Amino acid sequence: MQGANPNNHQNTSQRFLNKFGITNEDTAYLNSQNINLDEVTHQLNALNSDKQPVNVVEAATLSNGYINALTPKDAQECINLYETSLSARKFVIAIPAAGAASRQFKLLKTLLNNPHLEKVETPESILKLVNTKLANPEQLGADPKEQSMHSSVLKEIANDLENFWDGIKEEKFAFIDELDSALQQDGLSLTQLIDSQDIKTIAKYILEPKGLGYAERPKALLKFHSYPSDSATTGVENRLALEEHLRRSAELLQGAEKCQLHFMISQDHETLFNQELAKIMKNPAFVNHLAKHGFKPAQLEITTSTQNRSTDA
Repeated sequence: MQGANPNNHQNTSQRFLNKFGITNEDTAYLNSQNINLDEVTHQLNALNSDKQPVNVVEAATLSNGYINALTPKDAQECINLYETSLSARKFVIAIPAAGAASRQFKLLKTLLNNPHLEKVETPESILKLVNTKLANPEQLGADPKEQSMHSSVLKEIANDLENFWDGIKEEKFAFIDELDSALQQDGLSLTQLIDSQDIKTIAKYILEPKGLGYAERPKALLKFHSYPSDSATTGVENRLALEEHLRRSAELLQGAEKCQLHFMISQDHETLFNQELAKIMKNPAFVNHLAKHGFKPAQLEITTSTQNRSTDA
């Protein structure tokens, strides 16, 4: 009697993973990072099960009795403990900065990779097709679970696409200037792409290495926020999330001898992290912000550690 063929199990697992857009190349990468495919399969099953989500009734507040307020005495004790610890340099702010911005760019990845959207290119035509398929779920597959899975993805597109496209047209995103520069290097124009509603080319240049490469960058190294600039040469200052962490930490630790921070980063982005950190430390606007809170750049003690690849999401 012959034993079970392990290749049959692998082929079955791969066919299941393919349903979720995980290609053979993705599987090879997961294996190279020692990520267990059975665990990946288990998590995908859990995410797409028929279990109903928890129904959130209301927020927990002081008024509805779910949260008890600190007494004035307890509050003062906490303040005293904070101030004592601050002067004794007992604080180190730990910041996880290894995770890729997968949720932020889920919409764009879906636009580029979802097989149901291959033949549509503009926001208008994408939304029209999405609404048609949502109204006719049999077009999404014969299996009810498969229909439900694809419907969930298409509903997210219907909810998010208009907001994203408005953000591009109105230049609301902090990465717009970098995106325009990347396009110009390849002889393209953001204005012309917007006029022609070429959302997929824009998505590619946001996500892929030929553009901003944001699909693989950790959130700490994304341009997150825009602010009015004090500079005479530019009216806007676009900051990385990394700089926001540094600024906020200086505010929280004002009065301490040192501002100690520890970042957990990925091995793949260690060099880029250090390069961007060096730029920030030389930025006059950032140096001025530190000075307002009693710090010089040399008083920032920044350490890092790298995340084990097998824990990647």
